[in-house]
Amino acid sequence: MLTFLRHGQTVWNREGRIQGTLDIPLSETGRRYVEQFVAQHPCPAAQLIWTSPLARARATAAIIARGWAKGHAKLPIRELDLLTERHYGNYQGQRLTDLPKKVLVEREELLQGDGVEPWHRVKSRVVEALRMIAAETDEAIVVVHGGWLKAMHALLQTGLEHENADNLSCFSLARSTLVLALQEVHLREASS
Repeated sequence: MLTFLRHGQTVWNREGRIQGTLDIPLSETGRRYVEQFVAQHPCPAAQLIWTSPLARARATAAIIARGWAKGHAKLPIRELDLLTERHYGNYQGQRLTDLPKKVLVEREELLQGDGVEPWHRVKSRVVEALRMIAAETDEAIVVVHGGWLKAMHALLQTGLEHENADNLSCFSLARSTLVLALQEVHLREASS
């Protein structure tokens, strides 16, 4: 089983600011919530934790690794640049309330210009990351970001691509299901 988990809360999450690729750390509240999450949920049969290299994701992964340690050994953590959040260009640092919510939350694929990473490039990174993860492990936890999750859901056609993922929201699927979904993505791309 592969479990995709959005990082814990940051001060900017609480303030409703767009973080994108800015390296905003977990807040103390975010750390506590991750610790509570680990304590309240059974440890999945994970072999390792994949994480974005951004501080908020790395800290979330470290807390999970300690909390769900197997015996005396922590779960190994592997950083992967492909898991980094979407670059939101000039929107980074701005409050969500200052921007058209419908686009950012419900139709993020329409957001473009002003240095924003193109949606097709985000989806390409997500596909590449999913292929790497599916090729290496059967059981893993993958700590990522909200925009990244939306791109994954759009690719896998789960119907969740227009949802605003809360901190620590998670989505799980079997590795075999992911492999089949990636084959469908490849076929769709080849036919277009």
